[in-house]
Amino acid sequence: MRILKVLSAISVFCVTPLFAQADYAELAGFGGFVSGIGTHGTVGGSLGYSTSRHIMPILEFSYIPLGSDEFAFGDRFSRTLVRRDSRAYEFNGGLHIRFPMSRWRAVPYGAFGLGFVRSSVEIDSASFLQQYSNRLSDTDFAASFGGGVRYPIAGGFGLRPEIKVFTTGSTWVRFSAGIYYEFR
Repeated sequence: MRILKVLSAISVFCVTPLFAQADYAELAGFGGFVSGIGTHGTVGGSLGYSTSRHIMPILEFSYIPLGSDEFAFGDRFSRTLVRRDSRAYEFNGGLHIRFPMSRWRAVPYGAFGLGFVRSSVEIDSASFLQQYSNRLSDTDFAASFGGGVRYPIAGGFGLRPEIKVFTTGSTWVRFSAGIYYEFR
């Protein structure tokens, strides 16, 4: 019986801080680049709500311009102009698992998420006698994992560098740096 009381006290001591209310929201914006599907810039933002000192559910959105091309071919009497424009949008919901260190201001965290990536391409072609347009899009399930560091600056503001790996039909990596604000 005494062992059960000791184990119960230890579990309360170890588990309770994980679920103690931190009770604040966080809004963040970030910019960076992705690699693995070519190298492209990216911008985005996230909204999270800290349910404890260690756990923060988060919703995230990012935009990735995949590029635009314009070229012409043919001779001057039968010239054809072609324009291609492509982009991707990433949406996910996930968790940031924070690891506060007693002697550090910076708080490292692991990030895990599930969501989807919507990619699209527009192709327009025009010549003297005909015009052609096509819009293609695809939506893929995406899982992500990675981590970063939260570094508070002042007045609820802080910096948040992060690296995440995304898996869809292909695997790609996002390197980003952002600014966050905590609403307490």
